[in-house]
Amino acid sequence: MNNLAADPKNKALVKDLHAQLIAWMKSQGDQGMKAEMAVPLMRPQKGTAAD
Repeated sequence: MNNLAADPKNKALVKDLHAQLIAWMKSQGDQGMKAEMAVPLMRPQKGTAAD
């Protein structure tokens, strides 16, 4: 596998795309990992199929 984002030739493009992503997230009210980490981890209850 070839990680193009890690290639120094693509550094400016990756930076620009990251800025676009952050702007879009803000416009959507997306708080990213901050919101994800605020949700408690769900654990399967005993006696369920996931148990």
